[in-house]
Amino acid sequence: MNGATYSYRAESADLLQWEIGTGVYNSGTGVLTRAVVLFNSSGTTSKINFSTAPQVAIVALAEDIARPVHTRTVITTAGSGTYNTPSGCKAILVKLQGAGAGGGGSGATAGNGGNGTSTTFNAGAITAPGGTGSTGGSGSGGAGGVAGTGGDFSIPGGRGQNSNNSIALGDSGNGGSSFFGGAGTGAMPNGAVAASAAATNSGAGGGGGGSASGVGAVGGGGGGAYTEKLIAGPASSYSYVVGTKGAAGTAGTSGSAGSAGGDGIIIVEEYY
Repeated sequence: MNGATYSYRAESADLLQWEIGTGVYNSGTGVLTRAVVLFNSSGTTSKINFSTAPQVAIVALAEDIARPVHTRTVITTAGSGTYNTPSGCKAILVKLQGAGAGGGGSGATAGNGGNGTSTTFNAGAITAPGGTGSTGGSGSGGAGGVAGTGGDFSIPGGRGQNSNNSIALGDSGNGGSSFFGGAGTGAMPNGAVAASAAATNSGAGGGGGGSASGVGAVGGGGGGAYTEKLIAGPASSYSYVVGTKGAAGTAGTSGSAGSAGGDGIIIVEEYY
């Protein structure tokens, strides 16, 4: 192509004189004009003064071969911020996990588990909703986060497990699962084992509070949704929000507390 830069190797017939570099091709004259010499037989980067006309070949150098490059940015701190696209990045794969909800507490006047909030990207154009907390003193688990918007696909969060009060002292519900797992477990009866919180940045739900009598075990909080989006030719920056976990429901009379959900997370895979 006229005016294009090509990598070349020029060498004499006896191979004693040679050089490797880049040149600019003129299609009208058929001449490749030497621009930059990278290596030569003299051990310098100067143009060789060939004794006779050399043989010239267009070659592929290591510098010409595109190597796939991949980096990753992981954002774990709940709240808002700005993602800056790295220089030269050609595409980003954005993975959003909404926050998990808390499990409600057990006993009279127990507190509800808090709702998990949404994780968003690009000023809310891409969303992964959070889960719903379970009601304090209730046997039903909280709803999982609904399918998100703006992504190539989205997976709703798992519903918190219902409690089972048909057995002695009742069986509390575990938190709802997320794409990353890590749900919290429900409390054991009589406070033998407290409800456990969801794993950090898992977006899963927390476990429900346990009963101290034959009834009153509580369901777990719902898990957050997961959304994924491939963005080709990304902008220089994007605003985001990492979802905040739902708080644990407080213990009521003769009951125990639930446990908190897991914050959301954003993972950005960067391709060059």
